[in-house]
Amino acid sequence: MKRITARFVSFAAALAILVSLVLPASADAKKPEFMLALGDSITTGYGLDDYITDGDPYTCASYANLVANALGLEARDSYINKAVNGATSADMLKSLPDIENYIGYSDLIIVTIGGNDLLGSISIVASAIAGKTVSGLGASIDVLAAATPEKFAALANNTSYQKKIGTVLENYEKNLGEIAEIIKKNAPEARVILLKQYNPMKNVLGFGDFGNYADTLIASVNASMEKVGAANGFEVLDVPSVININAAGLTNMLNYDIHPNASGHVEIARLLASHLGISLDPSENTAEPETEPETTMEETTIAVELTRPAPTETEPETEAQLEAPGCFSSVSSAAIIVALCACFVLKKKEK
Repeated sequence: MKRITARFVSFAAALAILVSLVLPASADAKKPEFMLALGDSITTGYGLDDYITDGDPYTCASYANLVANALGLEARDSYINKAVNGATSADMLKSLPDIENYIGYSDLIIVTIGGNDLLGSISIVASAIAGKTVSGLGASIDVLAAATPEKFAALANNTSYQKKIGTVLENYEKNLGEIAEIIKKNAPEARVILLKQYNPMKNVLGFGDFGNYADTLIASVNASMEKVGAANGFEVLDVPSVININAAGLTNMLNYDIHPNASGHVEIARLLASHLGISLDPSENTAEPETEPETTMEETTIAVELTRPAPTETEPETEAQLEAPGCFSSVSSAAIIVALCACFVLKKKEK
């Protein structure tokens, strides 16, 4: 009887170790093992030193690269950046089916999208202000920079304008909702963080009252982000809180460029790192691993190897999606069931 009992105890102990290996730790305590960055030119690091136009997004000090480095993740291996310059929410939605393998493997996904949706609407605003069709970003900004507060106030009663701008905002929310559905479907356990849109014209000289009016449009986009985020359990990070206070110094807007400069990227990275509970300095995030207590199993020894190659940039985009780590995979479910059966038999034997 003692020998049988010892076997069941050691077997149950081995299964307990298996379960602890398979089941993930809580989201708050577990360090991300695979980070995916999605978005537009803000996330590619467009305009920064060492940025390669239409090339490798890992060479510059973008906020995404800074955070990945702080987490100790390796570019093209445990950190993948799939942001695309000029991408709108519609573009991102269209691109996601091709990268579902990356989404499914990720436990941290960072998303910036919406800036280009708004840029596309600037000509709509300018045309409504001018009372005629205005094309091109430069021409539109010239019209808007010269407009008076009364001109912007009049837009509230311009039904044609309201209909056009309303369509832009409605499409953004619809696209973002569908983007969220795809992410949730492929990575239901991943931590997803949406980054709010900042106002690069806030209090920047030379942009007249349009800088203030832009707050209205940006607020609508961010409200949609909050709505979609809440509906899907995503986190939403308040990037405007660190950029809007000094848009002239943290973006390239004085050169008619909406992108964050190097200092702006550092501020976004610092905000994101703080949200993740880490420092931007990788050395400050290195903790000594806790020593595991020795486990002795006299009768039974079970060797478990749980390894899985991460998708890398060299793998074909069309490969079958990898099974995302979850709380109850087929392995963990079987382990739990067998462990419970072992405990039941053990109790029965002791009676």
